[in-house]
Amino acid sequence: MPRPKKDPERDRELGANVLFWRKRCGVTQEHLAEFTGVSQQQILKYEKGETSMSAVRIEQIAQVLDLPVQRLFEPPPKKNDMP
Repeated sequence: MPRPKKDPERDRELGANVLFWRKRCGVTQEHLAEFTGVSQQQILKYEKGETSMSAVRIEQIAQVLDLPVQRLFEPPPKKNDMP
């Protein structure tokens, strides 16, 4: 079975969503890195969309942020829609 092609745009969108929700939840890159077992630099690469995240890593990040995994794939709410 052929491997799926990389999608840099999706990586950037997912990374931007992780950054948005991490800040919104008050979680540091250091804490996220510690929980997921990667370096803080790797978290930065994820957030910039420079590196793809595995399904396991996405699940770990969602767990730290106390979000459903699907939320990381949806556009973040606009300022007017936030409580």
